[in-house]
Amino acid sequence: MNQPNDVKSASRTIDVLDLLAANGDGLTLIEIASQLRCPKSSAHGLLATLARRNVVKVTKTARGAVFSLGHRSR
Repeated sequence: MNQPNDVKSASRTIDVLDLLAANGDGLTLIEIASQLRCPKSSAHGLLATLARRNVVKVTKTARGAVFSLGHRSR
């Protein structure tokens, strides 16, 4: 998690990537926000940016939109 001199958004982005790496089947927005203890809107902003940059991918499933690592992060 965050260290005293970390840039908060960079640190949170790495936390998202670590979380997705540990959950190969992917996670929903609510699951990610809950596990990172951050607002859903903040998690959504990070995930949307990462998805546009192909760092994470979004798959529509019965659970809803599921986020997992994209091809640029493997």
